[in-house]
Amino acid sequence: MSINYRSEIEDDYLHIVVEGSLCSLDEVLHYVRNMYGGLAQAGLSKLLVDETKCHLHIGIDGFARVVREIQETAGVEFKHKKAIVSSDMNNPLFLHIFDSVDRVRIFADKEEARKWLAETWAVPFLRKREAHDAENEKGRGACASAHSIRTATPVARV
Repeated sequence: MSINYRSEIEDDYLHIVVEGSLCSLDEVLHYVRNMYGGLAQAGLSKLLVDETKCHLHIGIDGFARVVREIQETAGVEFKHKKAIVSSDMNNPLFLHIFDSVDRVRIFADKEEARKWLAETWAVPFLRKREAHDAENEKGRGACASAHSIRTATPVARV
């Protein structure tokens, strides 16, 4: 693997810093499995991933395959709150891929990512949103995929 990877626990999240290039699907799979393994080992449910000096050299189809394979083989469900601070090069791809993933958000600024991780989401709104999405999947289908949970109003933790 052609990346440097380090992690440490900060507050109530795992902070991961990655530098280098990921050039193959196997490298990306290995990296993601290590990331979620570290999260499980730390017993945390939030991630701050700084990938500002990491470049992904696979296309959107390859990245989508990685996401599917991780979910199927590693049993990873994107249930953790994950803030990714991406490089300028990866930002458009990540915004596209993760737009409809509820608990993942892409940032250009690490401090904004930290603020988002500290926010608590209003649970009643989420339940309403899930019901709305389920209803649309039964009916038209298109509405559920066109929305993102990020339209929720965050509530600052006290």
